[in-house]
Order: sequence, then C-alpha cells, then structure tokens
Amino acid sequence: MIQTSEYRQNALEGAIVRPDARLKTDAVRHQELLIREMQHRVANSLQIVAGILSLKARTVKSDDARLHLLDAYARVMSVAGVQRQLLDSKQPSMIQIGDYLSELVERLAKSLTEDVRLSVIVETRAVMESNEAVAMGLIVTELVINALRHAFPKDRRGKIIICFKTFELGWRLSVSDDGVGLSNAPAKDMSTGHGSKIIDALAKELDACIAVTSGTKGTCVSLIHSNHSKERKRACGSLMR
Repeated sequence: MIQTSEYRQNALEGAIVRPDARLKTDAVRHQELLIREMQHRVANSLQIVAGILSLKARTVKSDDARLHLLDAYARVMSVAGVQRQLLDSKQPSMIQIGDYLSELVERLAKSLTEDVRLSVIVETRAVMESNEAVAMGLIVTELVINALRHAFPKDRRGKIIICFKTFELGWRLSVSDDGVGLSNAPAKDMSTGHGSKIIDALAKELDACIAVTSGTKGTCVSLIHSNHSKERKRACGSLMR
C-alpha cells in the first residue's frame, strides 16, 4: 500500500500528539483519585464528629444540652450524607437528590424520634450540585427538628412528609407535618428562632422563596426555586395565597 506524503505527515503529527493526550488523561485520572480520597477522608472525619456528638448526647444529664447535641449531630450527618453520596456518584460534584434525602431522613428518624414517622416523596431522579445538596439537606434537617420540637407536644404521635418535585424551570421542596399547628405550638416565637434564621439564610443561598401554611391539621413549609425570575415570582405568589 502506497502512503502519500500527507498521510505520513498526519501519522507523524499523531505520534507526537498522542503521548501528550495520554499524559493529560493520566493527570485527570490522578486528580480524580485525589478528589475521591479527599471526599473519603472528609466523610470519615464527619462520621467521627457525629459519633462523638451522639455519644455525648447519651451521657449528659441536662435535657437542654442533650437536645442541642442531637441537633448538632443531625446537622453534621446531613453534610456527611452528601460526602457519602459523592463517593458513589458517577458524576463529579453531582448528587442524586432522591437517594440523599431518603438516607438523610432515615438517619434523622433513627436518631431523633420514635413516635413520629418520617417519609420521603421524590418524583424524579433529579440530580443537584453537591453544594446545593448540602444547603437543602440542612434545610430539611432544621425543618424536621423544628417539627419534632414544636408540632408534637406531650409525646404526641404523628408523621412528617418531605416532598421534592421538579418542574420545567426549577424545583419545589416541602416539609409538612400533621401536628398541632403554629398557633398551638408550645413556643413563644418560632419565627425568630435560631433554626428559622438558618433556614432563611440557606433559602437565600439556593435562591428560593419560602412560605409557611399552618392550621389545625398541621404545618407545611415550602421552598421553591425557579431559574426564571418571572416564574419564581408567580410560583412564590401562589404559595402565599
């Protein structure tokens, strides 16, 4: 077979380029391994911190101190859950939000309550950036903690439902309970509590609006995010009605 001068030139260029391409591929793989190792170490470190908080919660005598330690434990676990999901993710920095919320709520149920049933509804296989998933996980954690503390006084039984839905331009998250409602909750001013401030700050980070509806059949807190400003304004307005 006769090789033309153009073919030989292309072959020579390919021989020169291919080693560089392999070096780039090796560098990318090495970087990915380093990131995976870092994620693994962060997940382990967070697990250790959470274990210490859980242990202290079981040993302290003060009820208030125990509640604060359990709250801190739940917050750390919400962040650790993102790290665990990243280790299993095939997409760097992306989280399957349904798997993450299901795992998070299961851990919250085991660590915080025996009388209230927690469940998750996620309609799609939605994915989310890890930093956004951290914010959403912390919001869910705070809302669940608030509901457990205020919606079910005197060992009242009930349920909390965490629902995540996507639509064409965004998503909606809601946490609802069938407790006593805000007007009957044993708290002087829940709207200015520490947990509410955390929720407000995280909602702003997610560029989401927040609305609360409450009555004799319970309370529902909803957050909605839309990539379109007019759609977000319309959707948020419908939440407030």
